[in-house]
Amino acid sequence: MKKTKIPVLLLCALLMAGCSRGGTEIKTKDTSGVSAVTELESSSQSDDTSSAEETTTTYDDVNDPDSELEDETETEVPTRHEIAVENIMQMPELPFGCEIVSLTIVLNHLGFDVDKMYMCDNYLTTIDYWRANDQLYGPDPHEAFPGSPKDKHNISGCFAQVIVRSAENYLSDNNAPYAPLNTTGTSLEDLLHTYIDKDIPVIIWVTSKNLHEIEYKYSWHTADGREINFPTYQHCLVMTGYDTDIGLIFTADPLVGNTGYDYYRFEQRFIELGSESLVILPKSE
Repeated sequence: MKKTKIPVLLLCALLMAGCSRGGTEIKTKDTSGVSAVTELESSSQSDDTSSAEETTTTYDDVNDPDSELEDETETEVPTRHEIAVENIMQMPELPFGCEIVSLTIVLNHLGFDVDKMYMCDNYLTTIDYWRANDQLYGPDPHEAFPGSPKDKHNISGCFAQVIVRSAENYLSDNNAPYAPLNTTGTSLEDLLHTYIDKDIPVIIWVTSKNLHEIEYKYSWHTADGREINFPTYQHCLVMTGYDTDIGLIFTADPLVGNTGYDYYRFEQRFIELGSESLVILPKSE
């Protein structure tokens, strides 16, 4: 039999081609732990080169045990809670006394048998208006009640810090195991879930006449020269509950009695007046 001779150059070329296609080549692209892309080329492939197959794995495709644990332990936010609070009307004795009457409502809810007039006469800090150089002067309503809440011609009221002081003095005089907390600046939602959900009523500032839009009609100057522009329709009441499913805030309102108000308008007026509020807590809390 005649042997076929393979030229040396052709033999070398065949050997080199075999080396370059031997084994399996693995290419891995690291994408910061989010996915890994692997390309495989097999030596068993035919001479017709096919495109590499890519496999991508992401965390979205894998069950995260920590995420599942969070879902299981997450507390559902309540949508309704209401505290049974007996209202006290401010009229006719205190036409501008909503703030001290709201405090009286909460004190009675806590078990103190106290009258609104007694609270007004003994625990509300008031400073009368005065005139000088044809200009009206009065106190800062964050420091004292301007004028008298008994005066039906009054033009103003006071804010949270004044009522905090009234509460402090009354509770101290009665050796009560309670203390007021000025929660001004706390959001409405936080007030609801921090206090209302725990059966703690909130004294809060909004507007009267069904949450009337705020106007600025009256002003005066303080003794140190600051100008006070008082928000007309400013009003204080006791927030006693909520129902977010129907969009209501429940209140004990010294002007109209126990009533509900539109959640979003209530929140709007509350914010516009500076998010003023306070609560009375057991001293242990």
